[in-house]
Amino acid sequence: VFETDGTKQIFIATHDGMAIRFDESDARPLGRVARGVRGIKLRKGDYVVSACAVSKEETENMLSVSEQGFGKQTKVGTYRLQNRGGVGVINMKATKKTGKVVAVFPVDPDSEVIIITQQAKLIRLEADKIRKTGRSAQGVTLIRMNDGDMVTSASLLDVSEDEEIIGEES
Repeated sequence: VFETDGTKQIFIATHDGMAIRFDESDARPLGRVARGVRGIKLRKGDYVVSACAVSKEETENMLSVSEQGFGKQTKVGTYRLQNRGGVGVINMKATKKTGKVVAVFPVDPDSEVIIITQQAKLIRLEADKIRKTGRSAQGVTLIRMNDGDMVTSASLLDVSEDEEIIGEES
C-alpha cells in the first residue's frame, strides 16, 4: 500500500523480471471491501514483488535487485507508458546467473540501499554508485553471494542527517 497525490504513475514489477507503468487515473478509487482492478497480467508462476508511485517526469531511476545479488538502475522513462492490465515489458533479464527479481523501487542519487541475504549477510550501498543500464540488462554485482545463499530483501535506508553523524562518531 502506498499513498499518491493524484498526479503520479503506478509502477509494478514482478519476480520473473517484467514491469508495467501506467497512469494512476487508470486505477479508479474503490471501496474498502472491493477486490480492486488488475494492474499487471501475470504469467503462470509469476507474482508481484514491488509496486510504487513514480512521477510523470520520467527522470526517476528504478533500482532492481535480483536473488543472486545483481542490481541496476534504469530510468523510469524507458518503461513505456501502457494501459493497466497488460503483460508489461522486460525490467531485468532473469537468468540462472542473476536469479529472479527480489525488489524494485525508485532511488535518487542521495539514496542509500540496504540488501539482506538468507544467511544474514547485509550490505549498505549508496545508490549513485550503482550502474545505470537499459531495461533488459542483467545488472552488476551488488553483493557477493556464498553457495546456497540468496538475497531476500532490498530496500531504501531512511537515515536522517543527525543519525548519520551519530553513527560516524561512535
